[in-house]
Amino acid sequence: MALQQWLVILHRAGVDLTQYGLRENELLRDEENPMVRDVKRIYFASTIFTEEVTWIGESRLYGFKVGPMPADWECYWSEPTDEFAGEFWDMVEDPTRDMPGAWCE
Repeated sequence: MALQQWLVILHRAGVDLTQYGLRENELLRDEENPMVRDVKRIYFASTIFTEEVTWIGESRLYGFKVGPMPADWECYWSEPTDEFAGEFWDMVEDPTRDMPGAWCE
């Protein structure tokens, strides 16, 4: 919601949000900039039932859908579990491989 509030402020100040968004998307693709590289990732951890932090994964910001009004904007994020998709499909495509930790005969 902080992004929506920022966009409302910019819109009220007369900023062209479409041009602003196109520039932000351009900057987001600059992998050479370490600040951008770090901002694109959000790390998730769980502390719901215990005091220990359990690693869940990371989510990456891939871009924005932009428009002239704050309500037109959307963020495109990866799911924290996306990193496991390759492993899952590898197991589906090759079911003969033993599960890690399984007893092999």
